[in-house]
Amino acid sequence: MKKHFLAALLLTGYSLSSHAQAVISATDLNPVINDAFVSNTCDTTGVSAMAGGANVTWDFSSILHMTSRDTVVSITTTGCPHLSMFPGTTIASKTLSITDTTLNYFIASGTAFTQNGYYHSSTQNVTFTDPLDQIHYPMHYLDSFNDSYAGSIGVTYLGTGFTGSQAGTSHVVVDGWGTLKLPGGVVDTGVLREHMKQNFIDSSYIVSTVVAGFELNTYLWYKAGYHSALLTISYLDQKSGFPLGAGGTYLHETTVAYAQKYPLSIGSISDIENSLRLFPNPVKNELNIQFSALSNDNIRISLVDIMGREVAEISNATANGTQLIKYNTTSLAKGIYMIRLQSANETLTRKVVIE
Repeated sequence: MKKHFLAALLLTGYSLSSHAQAVISATDLNPVINDAFVSNTCDTTGVSAMAGGANVTWDFSSILHMTSRDTVVSITTTGCPHLSMFPGTTIASKTLSITDTTLNYFIASGTAFTQNGYYHSSTQNVTFTDPLDQIHYPMHYLDSFNDSYAGSIGVTYLGTGFTGSQAGTSHVVVDGWGTLKLPGGVVDTGVLREHMKQNFIDSSYIVSTVVAGFELNTYLWYKAGYHSALLTISYLDQKSGFPLGAGGTYLHETTVAYAQKYPLSIGSISDIENSLRLFPNPVKNELNIQFSALSNDNIRISLVDIMGREVAEISNATANGTQLIKYNTTSLAKGIYMIRLQSANETLTRKVVIE
């Protein structure tokens, strides 16, 4: 069993002066209902967590190869699906990706921010009987704590769903403070970095009992007033279990994601432009139009020929979060066209070639 989903939760988690240590309270960091954040997952080539310490400058401004983008929205527990599976939950979040939605459940208080589980599907979920503390407040440089956690997991093997268990320990230390540089010229001072090291075991009965051990090291950069992680780097190592048995590391995964920091209340075409992808291009049969919309704006998408004449209206609807629109091109003549996206006040065009 590969451990992907819990690790993914930590990826979408959640100034003073560059010469003064920051202190972050629950009010500074805990999610607020209707908070919305965009997280860019990146190519990990050449990226490392770098060292911690006092008054450090972490320069990640050269991370430019975005591989995907997710939108995370904090939501109230009122009417939240599957809530009965996660007793004690005080706030939830909805992670919107291209093909699905994942709901994350948390316990937020003045002293801690705790992972209570997640629900991706009936066969992909985690429900904690002993939840996982991610943050203790107030957060200071060199603070540390230990925690144990346990619960049940839903897993899929060869297309069939099974129920298993997970149990582990974590050690958390705030190992650095300073300045964080992100792509697009974003510079944040008064940042604290947390290093969470988790060792856990997943087990499930499939044909026989399958046991797998993991070590997950996650580095998260936080700043007072931004209610999510500014940057997350995680290293996941599978240490033992099916199919190789005990001993050795045979699975290693690195994930890097950073916050796309611009006002999410402004759903403009310029925001969409950063995430717009047309593929394949050239296209023979079906064109995929992918983009992230940051608020409930109406976006009209049309196809225009090289004479400026509108050939087809592809979509005209309210968009929020990551969108993937498919358009069949088999009835069109070969040639060069433009995809045009329009909001109330702006227009964006991109060239597409139909073969």
